[in-house]
Amino acid sequence: MTLEKKRFLIIGMPRSGSNWAAHFINQFDGAMAYSEVLSRRAFLDEGYGNVKDDQFGTFEQLLHPARSRARFLDTLVSPTEDVPVVGAKLLYAHCCWPSYPRFTPPTLHRFLSMDPLSEWIRSKDVQVITLVRENLLKQLVSRDLARRDGVWAAVDGERTQTTISLDRHRIVREMERLERRQNEVARWAAQFPPQIIIRYEDSNEVRRHMICEALGLPLPEKLVAEIPKQTPDHLDKVIENYDEIATVLSGTRFEAFLR
Repeated sequence: MTLEKKRFLIIGMPRSGSNWAAHFINQFDGAMAYSEVLSRRAFLDEGYGNVKDDQFGTFEQLLHPARSRARFLDTLVSPTEDVPVVGAKLLYAHCCWPSYPRFTPPTLHRFLSMDPLSEWIRSKDVQVITLVRENLLKQLVSRDLARRDGVWAAVDGERTQTTISLDRHRIVREMERLERRQNEVARWAAQFPPQIIIRYEDSNEVRRHMICEALGLPLPEKLVAEIPKQTPDHLDKVIENYDEIATVLSGTRFEAFLR
């Protein structure tokens, strides 16, 4: 099957399934999903095999200051005859400069219209794939576990088995902050139709089908081992002080996430 040239970006909050999505896309011949390329440390540590050594200097110059994001992505995320489908995984924080909370709604609208990254996405017809994790409590637990253990993706296809204690005094504020940021992701991505929204809670089969349809990739007959979810267990088996957290969240709009 001949693939059409296409640029794409995978956008989401931490622990929303971006590692899984990038890993899946990279199983295809002719497709490439770079990691968090707007994180300088992540980009340089990754050591991409298809980036020539003499290009790193150019990429470093383009990557900083942040106003060069669009030029940097245009240099890196560029389809070729060998790799016609190419894109990158970006965290939401990498997309916003400066961050949305500094703006009132009218100023935010003006910022969106002038943002070089947004203009680059529009001008290059970049397909934006937005990742959403509806259970914010599981997202918070997964993020805090990854920060504590330094494990952001399963190694060799094996899921880590671990538990964590959450701060009952901060849990509601943390959930509110995650909720605000997730809403910001949705508003930012909404300016780039057609919107492709992939939910973490959907089955892998559904997520694979949506990605292939969006990028013009054939559904694979055979898959390399997929990255398993890090915290699929019931939360009472992961949160050490589950009863305490359940009491704090009881009666709030976040209570449903305990199930």
